[in-house]
Amino acid sequence: MNDPIVNEVRKLREILLGKHGGNLREYIKFLRREEEKNPERLIKKTVVNIQKKIHLS
Repeated sequence: MNDPIVNEVRKLREILLGKHGGNLREYIKFLRREEEKNPERLIKKTVVNIQKKIHLS
């Protein structure tokens, strides 16, 4: 199956890895540095604690 979106994602992956010598660990380090520089662009995770009280009669 030839999917243009999948092909584009694969192409971008190769470009991005190529910028880091094909080293996935170096690419991940780069991403983490970018996250630290731009924390406002990250999704904020929040934990919601829901406690249900059940009353048995």
